[in-house]
Amino acid sequence: MITVIVPVFNKSAYIAKSIQSVLAQTYSDFELLLIDDGSTDNSREVIESIIRGDERCQYVFQENQGVSAARNCGVKLALGQYITFLDADDEYDPQFIAKMLSAIKDGDAAYCAHHIAHGDVQMKARFEFFDQELLYGYLSNRCTPNTNSWLIRREFILAQNIQFKVGVSWGEDMMFFSEVIAKSSRTYPCKEYLTIYHMGVADSLSVNSMDKVSEDIRWMTSVKDLIFRSDLSESYQAKCINVIDHYRLPAGVVYRLMANLSLLSRAEYVRVFGELSSYFKMINFVNGLRSIKLYVLFNILRAKYFFDVIAQKV
Repeated sequence: MITVIVPVFNKSAYIAKSIQSVLAQTYSDFELLLIDDGSTDNSREVIESIIRGDERCQYVFQENQGVSAARNCGVKLALGQYITFLDADDEYDPQFIAKMLSAIKDGDAAYCAHHIAHGDVQMKARFEFFDQELLYGYLSNRCTPNTNSWLIRREFILAQNIQFKVGVSWGEDMMFFSEVIAKSSRTYPCKEYLTIYHMGVADSLSVNSMDKVSEDIRWMTSVKDLIFRSDLSESYQAKCINVIDHYRLPAGVVYRLMANLSLLSRAEYVRVFGELSSYFKMINFVNGLRSIKLYVLFNILRAKYFFDVIAQKV
């Protein structure tokens, strides 16, 4: 049996599609755990109207503790041999479970690729499938299965004591799945696009904000510590740390700043650019064309910084 865990917080406008995408699975031996993390809208009414009478579905309400605590609650309650997660505003392809089960074989985990949806427009995420060195591919942003795109053996999660960090609502998935990859001896790709990830939904974790810069830095620092403490070879540890320090960290800062330019006044931009300058100095060409693109974007930001400094003086 498969356990599908859906954390819910004020998603009454979107949760129906998510639930229906689970109920429409061609593989029917699953349980659906909907963990309501203290919603104040009518999420409960919407959920119960859909799942009523379906013994595979269970609604659980808890006081608001954050998305990590909700997912951990689902893992604790799960009865399935395998666990997968689905955010309350995203969707599965009808064959997601069947194809992921076929891919996982004797492994600890399996992953697939996803579509990115902006409203009614969908496109395939830029994605490379890694059979080897998955952690490096994950951290270099070349192989980026999102939270919805995993199937993990429950016994493995429990034996390795892998949990989502409670109190963390951004980057908690990167920390969790980095630990899954680092501790797994067998993680297999399902080389298909089987989930739909909706960007820009109201109250979505994917909505941009400059506040997320510090959270990006925090989760990457946490993953570096995880790698240092892992059983991975020293040379592979160094390779993964190197791509975090010289690509992923500065990329997190550069892309976050680019996405939020319209939110910053000229004076705020000058201040923020100066505060983050140490991360720009870390850019190195360790990740091929992605590093080149990063360097080009950094120079655009730097040109704006100098222009704004001059404009303020004038």
